[in-house]
This record gives sequence, C-alpha cells and structure tokens, in this order.
Amino acid sequence: MLKLSKKVEEGSIQGFTLKEGVLGFGDRLCVPKNAELRKELLKESHDSTLSTHPRSMKMYCNLKSYYWSLGMKRTLQIMWLDVLLVKG
Repeated sequence: MLKLSKKVEEGSIQGFTLKEGVLGFGDRLCVPKNAELRKELLKESHDSTLSTHPRSMKMYCNLKSYYWSLGMKRTLQIMWLDVLLVKG
C-alpha cells in the first residue's frame, strides 16, 4: 500500500485519496494485506447486530460499503470456507 500511497501523492492514480495518512478508494477505507486485520474485519461484520445473514456474499456487500482491498471478495470466500470447515 506504500507504493499506492506514493502514486496518490504524486497524482498519478485516480479514484484513491490520501487524507491524514489514511488511504481511501472513493468513500471507502483501503485495507492493507494484513491477515489479522482482515480477519478482525470479517469477525466484526459477522458478529455485528446489523448483519442480517452471515453468508460470505452478504458480508462482502456489507464490508465493501466501507472498505476496499485488492481481492477482498475472494479473501472473504476463502475465510468463510475456513470458518465452515472448522465449525462443520
């Protein structure tokens, strides 16, 4: 994400913002490739009282309203499968 931040600062990339050191994509926060952070976001979305159904697609739709990361949909699918296999 550092490379992306530098491109935003240089103005060589569109659609991203950098405000007070926080990288954004449109009106969403960018999430770095940090497995623990992504798992925490997944857990928060899953456990949220606002989450109406904990399936991966519903969670993806909820999360994509606020966050952006490269491959987020695929990451959620893999993490959700891991949860099902552990609990199943």
